Amino acid sequence: HMYNLCMEYVTGGTLFDAIRRLGGPLEEAMIQLYTHQIVQGLEYLHENKLVHCDIKSQNILVTEESAKIADLGCAKLVQGVAEDEDSVEARATISGTPVFMAPEVARGEEQGFEADIWALGCTIIEMATGGGPWPEINDPVSALYRIGFSGDLPEIPSRLSSKGKDFLSKCLMKDPR
Repeated sequence: HMYNLCMEYVTGGTLFDAIRRLGGPLEEAMIQLYTHQIVQGLEYLHENKLVHCDIKSQNILVTEESAKIADLGCAKLVQGVAEDEDSVEARATISGTPVFMAPEVARGEEQGFEADIWALGCTIIEMATGGGPWPEINDPVSALYRIGFSGDLPEIPSRLSSKGKDFLSKCLMKDPR
């Protein structure tokens, strides 16, 4: 089936565009506001058993006071947690953008709600630094290997408040459980 989603027009373009316009990091108050709204959007999707699978600044639409999740092209329905064929199928098809993938996704193991939270963490890093979560990685294969197998975590921006760093460290957990 092919579905079309109609959304209201969002004047600020994408969060990626907003970061580029600023030419660097967003103020923490703005990061907090946008993060809160992205979390509300994710909560709605997750309650409805949908994993977005491609959270990143290019898929968040913003205005001065709001952020909305867009581009559900990679989204998938998560069936019951039981080991049925549907849940195996959900795990077999991994999608998204490599540098925003959680370790378990990079390894091709599973892509559940936790992977959206990891990607949110990567998006917070984008807002806090003006750059990507793995600035030193230049190609998708290196990204998948480093994220999936090195045990490294993206660097937590030092300019964030202690509450911001704490929140971010909770998003970027190597073990999805």
